Amino acid sequence: MIKAIICDIQGVLVDTAHGYDINNELITFLIKNKKDYGLLLLYSNLGEQSVKNLKEAIPDLFELVDGEYYASNVKYIKPDTRGFEEILNEWDLKPREVLFIDDSQSNIRAAVSLGIGVVHYESLDDISTLNSLLYP
Repeated sequence: MIKAIICDIQGVLVDTAHGYDINNELITFLIKNKKDYGLLLLYSNLGEQSVKNLKEAIPDLFELVDGEYYASNVKYIKPDTRGFEEILNEWDLKPREVLFIDDSQSNIRAAVSLGIGVVHYESLDDISTLNSLLYP
C-alpha cells in the first residue's frame, strides 16, 4: 500500500526551463488523490529563491505538502541515496510504501536502488502510470 508520494518539482510539477509552466494536470491529480496515498513530500534540488517563487505561483499545492526537501535545507541532494534514506527515516516509511516521481534517470535509479517505487515522468501520459500504481 502506498503511504507517500515523493515528487520532484523541476521538470515534473513545473517546467522551469520555460519560465514557470505549471503542470496543472499532475498537480490536480496529486491534490485529488491525496486522501488515498497520505503524505505528499517534495524533494528537489532547487534553490531557496526558486522555491519561494513557486510557492507564490502554486499556493494550493504547497498548502497540502507534508514535507519539503530542497538543496537549501537538506544535507544530501539527489541522486545521493542518503537523502532518500533520511526522508524515509523521518517519516517512518518503508521503501515499498513510497512512490517517487522524477524526470531524471539518475534520480530514478537512486530511488530504485533502495526499493522505492518510481514513475519516470516524461509527459502527461505518465499520470496514467501513476494512477495504475496507486490503484492496482
